[in-house]
Amino acid sequence: MGPEPELPAYQALLALEKGTTGSPIEQLTEAAKITGVDFEDYNLDLLAGDGKLPSITPAYSAPKEEWVLRWLLKKLKGPTDISNAYRNNSRSWILLRILFMRIPIRSLAFTLSENDFLGLLRDSLVGLDFSSGHASPYDQVEYNSKAGSPLKRKPDSDSSKQIRKRTRTDGPIAKTKLEEESSHYDTFLAIIESVNTIIKLTEQIPQSKDVLKAQLKLVLRGGSETSAIIIGKACSYAQSTINHMKDVAATSFPRRLHTSLVSVLEIWTLRSDHHENGSTASSNEIFVSHALVGVLGLIRIARQFSNNLELVNGLERLVALHVVLGIREVFFSSAAADTKNESGSRSSQRLSHEFDTKLSPVLAGAEAIILPTLFDISIRSMPRNNFRRQVHETPWLESFLILLLSQAGYPLEEDRKMRDVTLLQEFLDVAIRRKLKLSLVTLVQIASKFSGLSGTQDGIEWSLIARILRLDVDVFLLNSGVEQSVALLNSLLAGITAFPLQNDLASEDLHDLIKHEIIIPLARGFFNARDGPAFIKLWAEQIAESESSRHFMKKQDSNSIWESDDVVKTCGQCLASSDTQLDAQVGDLLKKIHLIKLSADSLSGAYSSLVVLDSLLMSPIKSGLDAISIGRYEQILEELSDIFSSDLTEVCWKWRIWRCLQNSVSRYPAYSESIRFDVKDSLVPPALRKIELFAQNPKAFSAQDCLETFWSFNFVLSLGSRASGTDFNDYVNKSTHNTLSSFKDLIKSSFAGWNGQVGALSTPVAIVIACITTLLGNTQNLASLTSDTRQLLFTNILVSLENEPTSAANIKLSQIWKDFLCFQSGMELTAIVDDLVTVAYGRLANQRNPSRVLVSSLLYIPSRLVSRSQRGLIIDTLQSFLLSGEVGLEMKVDILLLATRLVEVARSSAQIFDNPDKIWEISRSIIIDGGCDNQLLFDTFTKLYEAITVRFEAAPQDSVTKFLNTVYSRTTERLPTRSYKTMEYPLFILCLSHLHKRERQLGEKRFQTICTLRRKVFDDLISDLHTLTKSMKKTYEGTDTASLIGVLCLLDNFQDLRRESKDSRKKIRKLEEFMSKHNLPMSVRKQSKLLSLASKAPSADFESRLHDCMALFPIEQLHGRDQRSLVHKIQSYISEMEEDTVVKMIHNICEADLSGEENSYRLLLLGVSVIRMSPVQDRDSTASNELSTAFTKVSAALAHNGSIESFCLAAETLDIILRTQSRSVTQWNIDNLLANICLIVSPSGPPIDAKFAGTIHTRLCKLLGTLFTLYRQKLSGRFHLVLPVMQALLRCLFTYNLKSTNSTGAVLACPPWVEDSHSIEPRHGTQFSRLLSSLCDPTVSSVQRPGGVGHSKQALNDNTKKVKSLAGQYLQYLVMEYTSCQLKGHILPEMKAALMPGMYVILDVMSQSTMRAMNAGMDSSSRAVFKTLYDDYIRFGKWDHN
Repeated sequence: MGPEPELPAYQALLALEKGTTGSPIEQLTEAAKITGVDFEDYNLDLLAGDGKLPSITPAYSAPKEEWVLRWLLKKLKGPTDISNAYRNNSRSWILLRILFMRIPIRSLAFTLSENDFLGLLRDSLVGLDFSSGHASPYDQVEYNSKAGSPLKRKPDSDSSKQIRKRTRTDGPIAKTKLEEESSHYDTFLAIIESVNTIIKLTEQIPQSKDVLKAQLKLVLRGGSETSAIIIGKACSYAQSTINHMKDVAATSFPRRLHTSLVSVLEIWTLRSDHHENGSTASSNEIFVSHALVGVLGLIRIARQFSNNLELVNGLERLVALHVVLGIREVFFSSAAADTKNESGSRSSQRLSHEFDTKLSPVLAGAEAIILPTLFDISIRSMPRNNFRRQVHETPWLESFLILLLSQAGYPLEEDRKMRDVTLLQEFLDVAIRRKLKLSLVTLVQIASKFSGLSGTQDGIEWSLIARILRLDVDVFLLNSGVEQSVALLNSLLAGITAFPLQNDLASEDLHDLIKHEIIIPLARGFFNARDGPAFIKLWAEQIAESESSRHFMKKQDSNSIWESDDVVKTCGQCLASSDTQLDAQVGDLLKKIHLIKLSADSLSGAYSSLVVLDSLLMSPIKSGLDAISIGRYEQILEELSDIFSSDLTEVCWKWRIWRCLQNSVSRYPAYSESIRFDVKDSLVPPALRKIELFAQNPKAFSAQDCLETFWSFNFVLSLGSRASGTDFNDYVNKSTHNTLSSFKDLIKSSFAGWNGQVGALSTPVAIVIACITTLLGNTQNLASLTSDTRQLLFTNILVSLENEPTSAANIKLSQIWKDFLCFQSGMELTAIVDDLVTVAYGRLANQRNPSRVLVSSLLYIPSRLVSRSQRGLIIDTLQSFLLSGEVGLEMKVDILLLATRLVEVARSSAQIFDNPDKIWEISRSIIIDGGCDNQLLFDTFTKLYEAITVRFEAAPQDSVTKFLNTVYSRTTERLPTRSYKTMEYPLFILCLSHLHKRERQLGEKRFQTICTLRRKVFDDLISDLHTLTKSMKKTYEGTDTASLIGVLCLLDNFQDLRRESKDSRKKIRKLEEFMSKHNLPMSVRKQSKLLSLASKAPSADFESRLHDCMALFPIEQLHGRDQRSLVHKIQSYISEMEEDTVVKMIHNICEADLSGEENSYRLLLLGVSVIRMSPVQDRDSTASNELSTAFTKVSAALAHNGSIESFCLAAETLDIILRTQSRSVTQWNIDNLLANICLIVSPSGPPIDAKFAGTIHTRLCKLLGTLFTLYRQKLSGRFHLVLPVMQALLRCLFTYNLKSTNSTGAVLACPPWVEDSHSIEPRHGTQFSRLLSSLCDPTVSSVQRPGGVGHSKQALNDNTKKVKSLAGQYLQYLVMEYTSCQLKGHILPEMKAALMPGMYVILDVMSQSTMRAMNAGMDSSSRAVFKTLYDDYIRFGKWDHN
């Protein structure tokens, strides 16, 4: 039987209307078939695509679609407590969206309004149930289908209206239903996308048809309750959708969901009771009841993604408008009505009553996790950008926080035992992030009830305490004025002291948290509150208690957090920066330390004083002036020396004594000739004895003994560095030799390595590596060692790195060794270099295969410091490695590079200079593998050959002639086989190129022979290239990459023949086309592009060819090897052009757009072209006009480029034109450049990353310096353009200061590239000062007019004075800007010192009348700043003729 004939449309519509047969899915499919829709064409996946339907223009009439729309809307209706198969299927809503786009707007609006589409939308969302995985009735809430009907709660016991499940038949039909049933995610997305479709149709209606647009908007206009239900349900279901999306590992917010939710928010805007202010009391209550919980939950989840700002901002605006502002108004309305004394408590009571009656019932049924989000929105609802607004807004925000904490289960007025404070910490994180200053009383209550310090909890909540300290450290200060602070501080100190003893297995993260976020902020808080001595006293007490507990519990290996090096260093810095008399304090500490020898009972107290002394000696010397006298240092050495004579066998902190001794020696004043205390007899022997014991049996040393060994070794090194002569060199040499004697055994042991932290020096391996690090970092000590000891040091390091390069200890040692090799001062000493070369060569000479460590170490050594004999021996050794043929590709490159550097220095006794055939032997032994680094191998071999030929040609003339004859005969008589597997054939081509450049030395006959041979070789290479291209087209997988790279590299030696041969250019172009279709190695593609670029003769269309290179040679990597090759080819290419061609190319470049990152190569090409041109003398010539036009174009590009590379290239191009083409630069060019620089330094400047702020500032100062020096005459009358630029550059040197900002106008107007930047350094202030000097004090030549013969000396001097006077009149406003910046911003002392010479120069050229007028125009604050500046100028800056 054939297929059944299709029914006519009207019959199909009638059958559909009856709906007597078929399942709902079948009926939907039939309805879609009538309208010509195939559901398989539309994607139902949440994360796939953007969900857009095909663009369909509504027809003037669509009767079938209207009939189907009415039928579908009728099927979608129904009560929410009965399952609706049409409403719960996403295909219904997809069909609905398609019908929206096909039906005329007027008919669509009428039909949807008639069928109450908004109520239908509400019922559909209410009927979804996300808990079951498929659509089902809403839980326990009954809605009327009519819009605006009241809501009714269903009783829990009412089971008569429960879900009636559809019975399923067994067999294929049931299976089909299961397969076709859509998930609730697809259904929800399809529902809200129908709203999005209506909104998009509304936006597409032209403004001229505003009545039609209003009719369609009326479809979505309903009561506040209906709108709130839709928004609340949509946000709630969106949360479940996003959570499902996380389960499938999606990383971004779905674009379809985001767009649809934004459209759903329009329903609330279009509600019937919407007023201009957007908020009424009834709307607020309805929004809170039905939408607040869902909106807050969606905001909390959506903030985790970065691509949904429009949605989050829209939701936050609704919460702020309908929730936050109402609560805030209640607080402040009550505050205005009450007296000043009663306003605080009454306002809080009114706010609490409002919260309890309206918000609390709604939030009680929701998860408390959304409450911090509400608090965050509340803080950001009103601006707090100045001090007055902060003071005004903080009280109500704090009261609201207390209410939210109570709602979340953290009441401050009740005593409740809490176990989990995670949510409380989230509240405090919001306050920290939004910089909300909470009152001290509130924070004390939180700390007392929930931190565990009051003993009401099982443990202490360290993370919560850290957050409280970040909000206000005064909670734990003794002078805070709050009674509970003392008790809280005592509990905190006791908990920290007991922490290491109770928590032996505590995590390192928790240890760091207590140290860095509790103790250190607490210490700084005490010192900032001018109560530093109290903290030092408390700190010493805790250390003494920890020492007593350690001694009592016999846990000598446990350290307290109070003794941590970070804490000790911080306390020392605070003491050094305070007003404490350090010299007297050191004397008091030494008296307490002296008690160690008298009684064992005073041991803990004496140790705490030792730790405080250690912190003082670790502190930096303030302003270069040491507050501790020489006599006090002598006393420290004497007192600590006496301690070693006492019995300290049971203590674990003798290493700290050695550190105090080492710091004392290091800080000893430099002006003192030598240490007067006799350390040789008292301190050096125990230090050497400790090091010797370690060398004998290092594995028996405990962690404390290891620390003691390390600091005693450092003490000896400090003595060696401090000594003016060679008094302590023997001690340094002996201690180093003893330490290195155990190195080999330790490095192979199972001890853990070292992580670089001093606190981790607990194993013998770590001690040895740390000692080596200290020694390598001190060039003076390293040079003072004997040659044998130094060679022992280098031997141990190199042997260790060679044998086990992957061990943990050797990985750290490898980093230390690389840092030492990169240390310039160490590599400049001949003694160190000579020993290192001796050790490395000795190791290399005894190896069959070269060690990469040895070769790379030799590469770091300056070749000029290697002796002639050593160079010859090393080159011969490297040659033997290459001839063996057992070296890998990377090793070959390193060996060739090292040999090249040694050959370049000077001729040596190497065999390669005695026998020219040696290079041929080496070339045959270098086997080329099929790797991508073959090009690098070709380049290094080429450099080696060029270096060798340069050495030969530097010999006397007869030797040069002999060398050329040898090369000629070797090249022409024995032609090598054409193979790319070795370097023999490439060497043959290198010889040909070398001989081709020596036409005069060879003679005409020989030169013609070479030319003929080159032509034959070139044809062979082109033939091989064609063969390789054809083979790649057939079998791409079997491409001979090595041969292809070889051909491309060798063709680079035939640039003249490539330009003459059209066939070669055609084959290279075909190769490029093939490589663009296949994923060939990047090195091959780059090499092919470079060949193609230089294959044509120089012409003005070079810019268009260069533009194709951008994808392969990104401008961000301009210093890369390939990019440098490209720039070199560009330079050589342009140097061959005629000047007229260069001018034409400049014209072509300027015709294109120079702004944007993609045009960076145009700026590079333009700069190289300008360098190529000779100075233009005729102002009216074509070249001069093109250069002037180019200057204007580049000036505009300078202000509109968004990348630092383009900016620097544009600035460099302008500087080149200013310096080399002065006659082509017009007055318009200068004015335009100043205007563009003014735009760059304005808030509308280019959006370049702030980390490049220093580079941009330097470039601008360089450009302006060129203008002020070479174009001073063109700046006459242009100070109104110069002054704004100088003011803006001055502002860039200041940083934004929050404390000094009291109004919105008190903000430094800085460009985008300098905001929050830390790359502006004092050297940039120095550059700015030089700029001011050249502006205020110009040279005579810069202000001299042309034709100076007729000008007298007096006239020149008068002209100079005139220019200075003019500068003084205008730059008074720069001084006023400086005083303003001092008030609005902050400047570092180093930056201010760098800036002062420039300010003094301005005051030098400013007349007294101008200065008085400027002073009168300032306000009182600015006048005070200027007075300080003027006083400093009189004392330090003004020239004193006496």
